[in-house]
Amino acid sequence: MSPVIEVTDAAFGYAGQPVVSHVTFRLDPGEVVAVLGPNGSGKSTLIKGLVGLTEELGGTTTILGQPLAQAERGLVGYVPQRHTLGTSVRASVAEIVGTGRVAFMSMWRPWARNPARSRQAVARALDLVGLGDRADADVSALSGGQQRRVLIARALATSPEVLIMDEPTAGVDHGNQLVLAGVLERLKARGTTMLIVTHELDALATVVDRVVVIEDGRLTYDGPADSLPPGGTRGHHHDHDDEDTGESAGAPVIPTARIDLGGPRA
Repeated sequence: MSPVIEVTDAAFGYAGQPVVSHVTFRLDPGEVVAVLGPNGSGKSTLIKGLVGLTEELGGTTTILGQPLAQAERGLVGYVPQRHTLGTSVRASVAEIVGTGRVAFMSMWRPWARNPARSRQAVARALDLVGLGDRADADVSALSGGQQRRVLIARALATSPEVLIMDEPTAGVDHGNQLVLAGVLERLKARGTTMLIVTHELDALATVVDRVVVIEDGRLTYDGPADSLPPGGTRGHHHDHDDEDTGESAGAPVIPTARIDLGGPRA
């Protein structure tokens, strides 16, 4: 079985300076892997490297058999830790989810610019996260947990082969954590491959197949959650600052590009 992601002795960082190095692991089709570690350990730097948001500084990384620099962006869905939804530009839920298709649209994919096809893709993504009835709602009117689901739907809008998420359950109450876990369970049942940075492993216990631990920029554990060593960073804490050196300047925001999805706005 060919891995979806294969990382071999890899290093990622900023301005030529590695934050994580000598990291080796693989993610197989349909597998759900959690990335654990204390704040500042390099977890977010690692997964941002896998989507091209931090520099690849060593080793080899392949996505679906292609070198990282050549991997097709539409095949990897990314859910950022920080988000800006409805705070600067008024937008509907469907419009925000539709921006996930921007990287998918190019002169080589004229069919991807088809508004009807985009509407269908957005509707499918919203149904998957349980927000099909909120497509025309103003995104700023949604709760924090619902906005997290909007971000997941946005990442699903291109029907990616793998979903990479940074702290999807952080900053939401226990009830919304359970709802988000249910969304991820449905995606797992569909065979979606996922790599998830989290501080709340217990909230995702029914979803995760395996965990990797990053400490001080190195991978220190790769195996089942129930075999984690004592104090193996199952923590339930989270600080809302970017956890890796240099990341505040690169915190992702939702693009404001408008996609014609047709139909009335809320």
